[in-house]
Amino acid sequence: MASLQGQFSKQVLLEAIRANIAEDAMRVGTELVQLLRDQLKLPAGHHFSFDVARNVHEIKMRGSNKLSAFVTKPTAGYYNPDQIYAEFRIRMDECCALMIVKSGSQFGTGATLLAENDAALHAANYEELAVMMTDAFNDAVGKQAGEKVD
Repeated sequence: MASLQGQFSKQVLLEAIRANIAEDAMRVGTELVQLLRDQLKLPAGHHFSFDVARNVHEIKMRGSNKLSAFVTKPTAGYYNPDQIYAEFRIRMDECCALMIVKSGSQFGTGATLLAENDAALHAANYEELAVMMTDAFNDAVGKQAGEKVD
């Protein structure tokens, strides 16, 4: 909750709200980055990236309300069909996330690997949300690779 003493302008109020959201985002992002890094089962050659500081900067400067994390195959190039691309958009105004997991090109075409009801996730807290995201990602990628998924 943002609090201000005395008189203030709309700009000062906006900056205080953004700073408050950024503070929460830093806490949530710091917790999530470790949970996701530990639990995601990445295909060979793929990397998980979650730049918490950049996300917090976007919140402070642009008023964004989300944290974004990615799974990419850096050596594949943007349009290589031999890759998995995933994006996790974690909202700060409610405990939910939108996930994109697909095979092939990061941009344009590519087969979606998530079932429709697995793309938008809602949870009671961010730890639970992290578990839901990793389960959905691991299941989708495991099915793509032909692995047995529980």
